[in-house]
Amino acid sequence: MSYSIIGKGTAIVLLHGSMISNPWKGFEKELAKYYKVYLPHLPGFGASEAVNNQIHNTELFSEAFHLFIKNALLEKAPIIAFSLGTIVAVKAISKGGINGKLILIGMPLIISSKKLKKASLIPVWIKRILGSTVWGRSKILIPLLRDVIGAADKKRNTQLLKELETTDTHALVDLDPYKEIELQMPRLLKKLGNEAIYIYGANDKLLKTSKNLIKNPIIIKEAEHNVFRSQPKSTLNILRYHLKK
Repeated sequence: MSYSIIGKGTAIVLLHGSMISNPWKGFEKELAKYYKVYLPHLPGFGASEAVNNQIHNTELFSEAFHLFIKNALLEKAPIIAFSLGTIVAVKAISKGGINGKLILIGMPLIISSKKLKKASLIPVWIKRILGSTVWGRSKILIPLLRDVIGAADKKRNTQLLKELETTDTHALVDLDPYKEIELQMPRLLKKLGNEAIYIYGANDKLLKTSKNLIKNPIIIKEAEHNVFRSQPKSTLNILRYHLKK
């Protein structure tokens, strides 16, 4: 796994979600003014290579993330995880030995998208073929993502399509959201021993489907799923407050 470190001070881990390894849009540099920020790339994302002959699902990602935390001696460091990264972080913690505070942002728990559930039924090898093409990414992957988290303008979708070039196709399409998230997470959350804080953007489509399973989530006004892009100042203030506690 590739990772980078920026800033000085108390160590924290910033874990990305699905699709791309850099959803931060410069937010990580603001965070690095106050903390030593570790930025790992899960297998197949960013500078981390895909793993040969492996399904790139949350089990593989959580194993890799668990080993990263252990090898970097970050067992007690706070973890700020975003979107799919929240699932990876919780599953990594379930393997034992990680005791840091969890700040889980935009956590998906109920998959309300009928389109995504239908897509999960497609064999992996077919999804990999479709996901390897510009057409498949622009006409299938990005619309599926928007159906889950909310709509965006064409300019942002065009930028996302370009950013997807840094992500291996395996890491984009191997996941089965229904089996790996909706069926597994309620049980894992009940067993979670770490202190956990849940944050959603007010306009995040996932808030409507997940809020019944989360007690007292923090809601950032006028923020979308990616709170780092849509409301960076409010997000930074909230994170600093909870990291100090």
